[in-house]
Amino acid sequence: MLLPARHLPIRPSRFIITFALIFAFIWWHSHVLTHTQPVQIADALEGAQEQLQSGHASLANATLGFQTVIAISSEDQSSPTAWRQRGLLAAAKRTGLEVNIRQSRRIPDDELATFRARASPLNRERPPVGSARAWIAHLDALRHVVAQNISTALILEDDADWDVRIRSQLAPDAGIPRLIREILGYKQVEPGAGIVGPDNSTLHLVSPPMLEESPYTRDFDLIAFGHCTAITTPFSTTLTMDEEDTTLLPAQRLRALDDRYAYTPLPNFTRRVIKSPHPTCTYAYGVTLKGAQKLLERLGNGGGAAFDNEVGGLCWGNGRRKKPKKNGADPEGPGQEEQHDGLRCVAVSPEVIHAQRLVLDGNDEDGDTSLVEAQNREGWAADSMAVEQISGAAQGEELKRSNTAADDHPGHDQRKQPQKQLDIDQDRYSDPDSHGWRLWGIDVKPKLQKEKEEKRKSHFFTMNIMYSARCNAHVRPEEKLVQCLPTDEELDRYTT
Repeated sequence: MLLPARHLPIRPSRFIITFALIFAFIWWHSHVLTHTQPVQIADALEGAQEQLQSGHASLANATLGFQTVIAISSEDQSSPTAWRQRGLLAAAKRTGLEVNIRQSRRIPDDELATFRARASPLNRERPPVGSARAWIAHLDALRHVVAQNISTALILEDDADWDVRIRSQLAPDAGIPRLIREILGYKQVEPGAGIVGPDNSTLHLVSPPMLEESPYTRDFDLIAFGHCTAITTPFSTTLTMDEEDTTLLPAQRLRALDDRYAYTPLPNFTRRVIKSPHPTCTYAYGVTLKGAQKLLERLGNGGGAAFDNEVGGLCWGNGRRKKPKKNGADPEGPGQEEQHDGLRCVAVSPEVIHAQRLVLDGNDEDGDTSLVEAQNREGWAADSMAVEQISGAAQGEELKRSNTAADDHPGHDQRKQPQKQLDIDQDRYSDPDSHGWRLWGIDVKPKLQKEKEEKRKSHFFTMNIMYSARCNAHVRPEEKLVQCLPTDEELDRYTT
């Protein structure tokens, strides 16, 4: 006897097909979110629901809200030990950023020598060879911004590193851009809303469409996103996020330049922005077209120990600076400030971008592989060797002249003439292609690194960044992210 159709049992094939279709849809949906477009990587890391709850429903674009991202690099990619540019591009791909690498040009010897000869008017300091090269590379990048009429640019150094969630950190509605806009005097309003604020004459209003084009506004000269410290000054204004920033490390794990406790006064997961700071290090900074022009006008000819120090001095006070002490006396009181045409600067603290370090295990001398510091050390060594060679040559010439004089005037009392003091800073220049140095026509080559040094074990770390984009460049989304952090010993050793 046949059963009614509604009582027929479910065929196993139909059940299997239905289950397979559901499973395939879920797998495909998950695959699209986590494996395909790089723009969705940050979404997958934090989760769409979490972003909506925290107000970060959108992500920063591929240039983090700037017209372009420029990375300056003097690294020789033909070297077997080259790692900076490769890591930078891998980090950019991991986070879906568009980074344009600008290879530093070969600086003519006479240009470098002239640049290094200019001393700071304040302390008479001059840049070592590595600092001078870095300075000129930054100036060339700023000249490119001006020549191409670029409205806003983010300038990176080639060892820059950031968290894998940087696009949510710098989303237009996220805490950092909001605080930057607020400290610059802007307040966001919805279309059609009335003017609000205690002082309508000085309050600027921005609407959501404007934020998509310029999330930080354009009322700044420089924003320090990547630094090794940002000191507050008597003229600084500071704003702190209301909500916790869970992309930050705990405060006790953060380090700043020469100050291991710089961030520990802050509560954990606390981010702030500073107007009129004194930043040090230039791992990453945003500039407007006008800001680039000001930097070139004031720093284009050099004159100081390092580019970042001079930038920090221009940011300090935003046009106000205490008069210098007179004869060791205290500075003059309030109202006795002198004006200078400084920069309109903002710093994010703790920084969003830091520099990755390559550490050669067991080597105290070469463990810090900053290109600038390495070139400075080699330059100092070359200077020392050159002085020895020139001193020996000068003594030989003096002896030769003395012998000639003795032959011409037998019995004449021979007196040793004092050696002339030579100014190394003004006359020394380097040749990067030959990896040698010339000083007054004498070749001085630094000691070459032994082959066994190149084979030494090494590892990378990045300070103050929870999940390094470089270290996680090849970690698949379903795998656990790694924390590429220094040990406690390295934290103390590599404070800078």
